[in-house]
Amino acid sequence: MKGTRPLTASEVAIVADTFDGTYAIRNRCLFMIGVSTGGRISEL
Repeated sequence: MKGTRPLTASEVAIVADTFDGTYAIRNRCLFMIGVSTGGRISEL
C-alpha cells in the first residue's frame, strides 16, 4: 500500500472539532493521541 500524506494542523483541528455525542471527549482524545504519536487506525 502506498503511503498517504500527514494531516496539516488545520485539518487536525477540523477533525477534532467534529466529534460530538456521548463519547466525544473519549473519541477526541484517542484521535489526538493517534495524531501525536503517529499511530495507525489499525493500532486502536
